[in-house]
Amino acid sequence: MHMKGIPMKIRNIIAVACTTAILTLGLAGPAFADEAPPEEVAVTETTLVEEAPAAEAPPAEPEPAPQPVAEPVAEEASAEPEAEPTIEELAETFDATAFKVKDDEDPEVPQTCKDLIDDTWEEKVDTVGDPATVPYTAPEGFLVDMYCVKAGNENSGGGAQIILVDPPAAEIVIDHPDVGSVSHWSVHLIPIECPPKDTPVNPGEPSSSDVCGTENDSFEVPGATEGMTFQVDDQRVDGVGNVVITGIAETGYVVEEPGEGDTYELQEGSAVWTLVFTDEECPREDIPVNPGEPSSSDVCGTDDDAFSVPAATEGMSFLVDDQRVDGVGDVVIYGLPDKGYVVEEPGEGDTYTVDQEGSAVWILTFTDEACPVDNPPTLALTGTSADGPLQLLAALILVGTFLTVVGYARRRVDGRNIQQ
Repeated sequence: MHMKGIPMKIRNIIAVACTTAILTLGLAGPAFADEAPPEEVAVTETTLVEEAPAAEAPPAEPEPAPQPVAEPVAEEASAEPEAEPTIEELAETFDATAFKVKDDEDPEVPQTCKDLIDDTWEEKVDTVGDPATVPYTAPEGFLVDMYCVKAGNENSGGGAQIILVDPPAAEIVIDHPDVGSVSHWSVHLIPIECPPKDTPVNPGEPSSSDVCGTENDSFEVPGATEGMTFQVDDQRVDGVGNVVITGIAETGYVVEEPGEGDTYELQEGSAVWTLVFTDEECPREDIPVNPGEPSSSDVCGTDDDAFSVPAATEGMSFLVDDQRVDGVGDVVIYGLPDKGYVVEEPGEGDTYTVDQEGSAVWILTFTDEACPVDNPPTLALTGTSADGPLQLLAALILVGTFLTVVGYARRRVDGRNIQQ
């Protein structure tokens, strides 16, 4: 048997197995022999040679001839090798997958990578010049999870071994763990598992109301949106300032780019809204007011004409536009509502109108009619005045009254005389 190139432990196992087999045959031989007498079994001793570490194998030397054993077979079999490991101990430390030995009598034991790999591996690559290591980069989309490496030729050097790459990598250096050279190699690739793509999500829109003052201001975050979480940073002081709302995408989601109608900004993958709140003064509701009425007097002539604006009225101011010439013409009075007031629509008894600006308007007209003369005119035909009949009637009444009084007095006098 050729033992060169076989590790020491394996040689020891083979030697023990061979010795056991010879002893078994020698002891059992007489039981199965028909005529031939038992023959003496000659046990040969095989000299075990240590394998040179990590260097190129030296040229093959002739195998030493077997030496006869002087002692009887039974005594040889009973002697245990000194400090020799048990088969169980060897089985615990021997990795048959990572290191297999090719033997002439057992051709099934692999010695090259072809003996270890299947069609799921990449094609075996033979090197040129047996480099110490071989760098390798996996194709795009793949990683190397293990490789097979062989050093030396098919029957010498470092045996074929499968080396695990943990974790799998895209770039590796192929190196034989026992021998400083690589004669051929192969890699096993696995596809890169791409993480699932994030689902785009529109975060929606918040609502806000910034009315006059601060008491009635309000805001709300967007409605419940799958894949989104919202945070509020209220920076207002006394109701004035900014409220910043941030929409954060959950794992497996991504905020989509803002489009038409979206008011958020995309900052570091999050949607951000900045709501501004002010404290503008609230306008008062206008109070309706009746402006009152002006007074005016347009008598004969112009000297005694007069007018006055309405009496003082809360919420009203008055403006006079006197358009008269020599006392004749119009006087326009405007009733202007103050801020927060409005002229009410004219009702029954009101003489003003309301113009486009909301003011009350009065137009007072003044004339220059002639006044009557104190001395009445004389009638041309009778020579009496126009009031003559009235004067005559008055005179007649006066005379009648006189005569009535005189007659009454006379009767009273006459009555006294008769009584006397």
